[in-house]
Amino acid sequence: MALTDEQKAFRSKCVGGSDANVIMGGDAEKILKLWRVKRGEEQDDNLDDVLPVQMGSFTEPLNERWFTKNTGRIITNQQEQRLCKEYPFMGSTLDGLTDDGQTVLEMKHVSAFAKDDEVLDKYMPQLH
Repeated sequence: MALTDEQKAFRSKCVGGSDANVIMGGDAEKILKLWRVKRGEEQDDNLDDVLPVQMGSFTEPLNERWFTKNTGRIITNQQEQRLCKEYPFMGSTLDGLTDDGQTVLEMKHVSAFAKDDEVLDKYMPQLH
């Protein structure tokens, strides 16, 4: 599932969760590429053939249904794009909100063999 033109335009105007992972990862080459992408000097990577990305896109509707079935909590605002009020250069595309819009729901598809600390290292910058 490719990003829509609207999603690409939104992501080009702000620093999002995936960008935070790059920045916090500390790889100078990746950070420089991100800077060039944000300036429009370089194309972002095409993630159409990246299996973990596609698995996450494919399983998100299942995860939503499973979450609601097991908690009784309704998910709203799926894929809504938001900018931070305090830091308007920071943005996100929500997987959804619960509890009458008070709680952000973030869904990640990870390997059953992944260790908790590896998952946290990979996604914690994105979630903050």
